[in-house]
Amino acid sequence: MNGLVMQEVDSLETRQYVLLKEVMACGSMSLAAERLGYSQSQVSRMVQEAERAVGFPIFRREGRGVRVTEAGSFLIHQYEAVLIAATTTLRDARKIHEGLSGTLRLGYTTFNYGHCLFNYLADLRAAFPQLSVELVRRRSDLLAEQLERGELDLGFLNPPIGNREIALQAEFATPLAWALPGSAASVSDVIDRLPMVVPPISQWPALHARLQTVLSHHGWEIRMWEQSVDAFDSMAYVASGIAYSLLPAGLERLAGGAIRFEPMPLTVPSALASQKRPAPLVKNVIARVGLASIGHETCA
Repeated sequence: MNGLVMQEVDSLETRQYVLLKEVMACGSMSLAAERLGYSQSQVSRMVQEAERAVGFPIFRREGRGVRVTEAGSFLIHQYEAVLIAATTTLRDARKIHEGLSGTLRLGYTTFNYGHCLFNYLADLRAAFPQLSVELVRRRSDLLAEQLERGELDLGFLNPPIGNREIALQAEFATPLAWALPGSAASVSDVIDRLPMVVPPISQWPALHARLQTVLSHHGWEIRMWEQSVDAFDSMAYVASGIAYSLLPAGLERLAGGAIRFEPMPLTVPSALASQKRPAPLVKNVIARVGLASIGHETCA
């Protein structure tokens, strides 16, 4: 067992283990005493104490030396594994206490699924290699509720957040694009014959406000099909040819030939949010990763 482990778990039991292992290796109490800097009587006494504690002989005396018993050999080798496990547990507990390790509960909406989330996860892994990340996909309003209740640590969501007691750590814009059935030539081809699937205005007022601006600019009148859906559900409707939608431009790489994305000059607000009083781990993540991955105006 290496010296670092010995420094971390320094107790009477550990010293007994070192002594027992040395006696087993030397086959002699006197030689073990010489190597460890003890007197032979001290070594003999510590061996006797260990044997009384476990209730069986660890060594068998043979002439001027000793031979480890089968039970003693098993005990010594297994105790080393126990000490290493205890040391690892202690170090991991210290890292969790210091906010360097643990589990980060990270929420996201499908409207923030893309470079923002991908880059953030990559930077998290680089900065905190021992960090475990638990991903939770929800609607933006539900993410805000979970953050407020302390059920999430961080979340990529879409403001406004109302009166929620959460903190916005970084704000950015997510570009949108028309998502059309693959056979459509342009958005004008589908406006008159298909409904547009969108989340209800109660779930996402900002999206509806921006959409009305675009419709007024073009003089379009459309049939809105309000569904409690996320972006992935909307993609299913579009791919089946029964609707079109507005989706994050970054989802184009996942769409395949069944959906055609048509760029448009429209974005929706997005943010990385946390609890008002984040835990030490979350504070460290915010300080080291929170703004680096998304510290720009647009995240597609």
